[in-house]
Amino acid sequence: MLPSANNGTGNWWDSFKLTGDNSREAPYGDIYPRLTTKSNTFTVHVRVQTLRQAPGGDPTRFFDPTDPNATGPAGAITAEYRGSFQIERYVDPNATLPDYATSFSNVPAIDTYYKFRTISTKQF
Repeated sequence: MLPSANNGTGNWWDSFKLTGDNSREAPYGDIYPRLTTKSNTFTVHVRVQTLRQAPGGDPTRFFDPTDPNATGPAGAITAEYRGSFQIERYVDPNATLPDYATSFSNVPAIDTYYKFRTISTKQF
């Protein structure tokens, strides 16, 4: 455990001035995901546009027709979709999983067995 300022060793890191923040925070980055609950439901918000390139325009660039600073032939936004999807992550109850209580090595992580399904869709 790292010393804290509360127990009189607040100057501990002064002896290690060349240690970067990423190294100081690494233990927390390793421990935190193991101590917290992972959510199995996510809401993903999207905004999607279909674009049509202007005739004779550069195929590697798109000039937004609403941009007053565009320096080329303006393309066209032909359609737009805005909405959200509620997605659930789950493990198939019929899947054959390894026994994580007795197997400690050469066992794939449970993440490899995750499946995803869309629960709801909303268009704004």
